[in-house]
Amino acid sequence: PSLHFLFLAQVCVVHDSNIIMALNINEQARKEANLRLLQRTMDPSISNIQCSATHVVLYEFRQDLQSWEKSDVEGSMFLAVRSSGYLLVILNRNARDNYPMVLTPNFQLQHSDPYLIFRQQQNNETIIRGIWFPNPTERIAMNEKLQEALEELKHPKPAISVDVPTQAAPVAVATAPTAAS
Repeated sequence: PSLHFLFLAQVCVVHDSNIIMALNINEQARKEANLRLLQRTMDPSISNIQCSATHVVLYEFRQDLQSWEKSDVEGSMFLAVRSSGYLLVILNRNARDNYPMVLTPNFQLQHSDPYLIFRQQQNNETIIRGIWFPNPTERIAMNEKLQEALEELKHPKPAISVDVPTQAAPVAVATAPTAAS
């Protein structure tokens, strides 16, 4: 009987690894589908999705009232890499228009559970927004990736220059006189 139990345990482990492999394949397929969607609807130069969250809600801070107001923007959020930098996108479930935010070096980010709060200059005005994440794991992962992207924007890596050898001009070589000359 104990041998039979061990065999069942091994089958369960194999079954679990197949599920994990299937989940990884499904996750990759989902990421590729989301990338194509962002390229089609937001910017064809998007080359990668650094991080995503399945559901977020955008809040705006009303400075005149000193209070937060829920916006009409909620849905999946993506940190996308594009040829000109980073784009944070919320695919809005409540309206046809999605919500893009271009990351710039002056983008200020603060992690305040369960929100990511950011401040950005827009039309000579300071805008403060908060993004609510129901999933803390996604919020923490997004915060880490955003911090990395902002660090890269603030301190860009120098471009690598490659020295290409140029063809040297021909050099006249003097020959030594011979005994016959």
